[in-house]
Amino acid sequence: MYGLPALVVHSSRRAFAGCLIAIVLGGCAALPPFLGGDPPAPRTHALLLNGGGTKASNYASHLEHLKGVLAVLDEAGVDRRDVVVFASDGDDAAPDLATRRPAPPAGPLRGVLGRPPIEFVNTEIEGVVLRPATNVALAEYFADEASELNSGDTLLVYVTDHGTRGKQGPRSNRISLWQGERITVAEFEELVKEVPAGVQVVMLMSQCYSGGFAELAGALGQEGRRAGICGYFSTTADRLAYGCYAESRGDAGVGHSIRFLEGLEPGGSFGDAHTHTLVNDHTPDVPLRTSDMQFRELLDSAARERGLATTVYADQMLVIAFRDPAHWESEIRLLDRIARSFGFASPRRLAEVEQRIDALPKVRTPLDEHAKAWDAARGAAEAALRDRFATARPELHTRPSPAERRNLSPAAADALQEELVGTFEEWIEEDEKTVERIGALGRRAQIARSVSYRMSVREAALVRLQAVLMQIAGAVHLEQAGTAVEQQGFVALLACEDFSLPFPAAPTKPDRAPWPTYRGDIALAKEVLPAWMGIQFRQASIEDRKKFDLTPGAVSVRYVYEGSPAAEAGLQVGDIILGPPDELFVEPKEIREWTMFQQAGQARELLVLRDGAKITLTLVPGQHPGKFPALPQPPEVGELAPELKLESYRGELPASLVGGGRHLLFFWATWCIPCKAAVPEMMAWAEAQGVPVIAITDEEVERLDPFFAERKEPFPEWVARDPLRATTLAYGISGTPTFVLVDDEGRVLANLTGYSKKKGLSLPDAK
Repeated sequence: MYGLPALVVHSSRRAFAGCLIAIVLGGCAALPPFLGGDPPAPRTHALLLNGGGTKASNYASHLEHLKGVLAVLDEAGVDRRDVVVFASDGDDAAPDLATRRPAPPAGPLRGVLGRPPIEFVNTEIEGVVLRPATNVALAEYFADEASELNSGDTLLVYVTDHGTRGKQGPRSNRISLWQGERITVAEFEELVKEVPAGVQVVMLMSQCYSGGFAELAGALGQEGRRAGICGYFSTTADRLAYGCYAESRGDAGVGHSIRFLEGLEPGGSFGDAHTHTLVNDHTPDVPLRTSDMQFRELLDSAARERGLATTVYADQMLVIAFRDPAHWESEIRLLDRIARSFGFASPRRLAEVEQRIDALPKVRTPLDEHAKAWDAARGAAEAALRDRFATARPELHTRPSPAERRNLSPAAADALQEELVGTFEEWIEEDEKTVERIGALGRRAQIARSVSYRMSVREAALVRLQAVLMQIAGAVHLEQAGTAVEQQGFVALLACEDFSLPFPAAPTKPDRAPWPTYRGDIALAKEVLPAWMGIQFRQASIEDRKKFDLTPGAVSVRYVYEGSPAAEAGLQVGDIILGPPDELFVEPKEIREWTMFQQAGQARELLVLRDGAKITLTLVPGQHPGKFPALPQPPEVGELAPELKLESYRGELPASLVGGGRHLLFFWATWCIPCKAAVPEMMAWAEAQGVPVIAITDEEVERLDPFFAERKEPFPEWVARDPLRATTLAYGISGTPTFVLVDDEGRVLANLTGYSKKKGLSLPDAK
């Protein structure tokens, strides 16, 4: 059992070894013709592409990515003569690359100054002749050069660019080329047909919707399928890549391409680099490989034949797989690493992942709206402040318009910015209260945007977890029900994906620090949750402002939402709200800012003009509608431990963790080597501290019986099964072993994951 899946999922063999195994299975589709004699030394060739689109959208980060790949190829000893670079307008000296000077300091004057002008420069890479990123130039390369590559060579295709989604499915997805030209998956496939069959083509693509290019080779078993082609992509065929998220723009040190190149450095393995990226890329990218798409299509087809949803059928395969979890230890450890990196409980079923994916938009969507609301309030406050500034310094009215400022020279723009900032800071130094208001509004908007963005990243992490689970499920299906053609195809595909560059040996890079916790982000989200009144309003008319001598901050009520705090307070359409009796609103739209900053549930008085008479109403602002869903999270020290929902395997489990003294919960697995290594030290600690241990596993009785029949060493007397994983999920377990120490009141004293003999078990003194 697991002969083929072991090759498919655990593949660490070179392409030639994969081909030999394919022969055993029934034949190899692309045997090199030189097997009877001395083959030429295999070479790696590289095609690097940055189409750029237009000079305004041809970002400097693309150029840095190209330089990064060239540095990697140099380190791997790839001959520069075997590398071609297609970039925007090629070697044309005309400016084609957009760069932007640093933005002015954040604050109320940024709206006056606008964004710094874009400066255009020429794309240049020292020692490299650039070719134009056009359809004609690409076609010439494939026809004249790629077609002459030797069997056994590899063509590495690297893309850093803009991508667009096609209207006719993934094969119509496109890479942007220069000056509006594009190339679709289907069109690129026609170019690749020029490459000799014995040449392996490996793609590394970092653009929006890049996963569409995983379709390049066609489905396994499809007639005429091109063997020896595979790729690694920044995201799926239907998702944007990180560069299209505002929070990622301008940061050159993030994203799929950066993390992938970083992951190559220890040894040049594309598979290892992909794993590194899955764990350490903290952006909304969804790194995937051609095999991920093929596994998904395989499971989709099998599920349709059985009248099941894909996830239901895949979970059936996962049940079979995890009857032998030791076989899948490397995949389980990868699931644990990804989950731990993003603060999730590590999943074992696709259903577990789907539940969390469904929850995240319920956080992200209202946060986006809150960020817009805080931004709108900040914008209104800034506009009012700028108006006062312009009134105080009327000579600024003669300044260049925003359009004119964009055409200023860098020196002139700097001089204008310095003068305006200096004048403004001098004028506003007496108005600290307004500056603090605007700063507080901006901070709340930024927090809401940041938390929303991190929810997008978490969603991407869950899709990554889905892909790993699909790999396992697909491998089980492939062995049990796959055709010989499908099996051979996967062997060849995994051999292609096993591509490595000849890097010198280097230490593996440690994983990055984990993402902020979901619990912490929900706490932040609640902090910036605006209070709510429940009206639509507009500034009081000029006629009413003159007639009643009203401030510019007075607003007329246009609509009152049923059941809202405003309705409960008795506000009516046509009322003119003046503000709190002791401090009337003085700025247009100030009512929005005032309401958002209120504490929900705390009564406030408002002075209202109704039919020409002033009345005072009591408003109790409410919390903005909408609740944030809870997701399983590891309990923190001091919190009540979740309830145990377990089945006893041996020993009588306590009915509750409260009132029975302290307990140590030990989450473990029979296949987990560090778990078994930790047992002696854990048992010694438990005996010395007088703390009983409850060993918890989600494995079946059929695996536990032989494990304990063979085990002679001491092990906790209480062993519990968690067959539905309810307790495992409730405790947010993202790896084994995990140790949770609970006190007599049922509160968590310690929560530790992992074990090594060198570091030991750092549980606190329980006495």
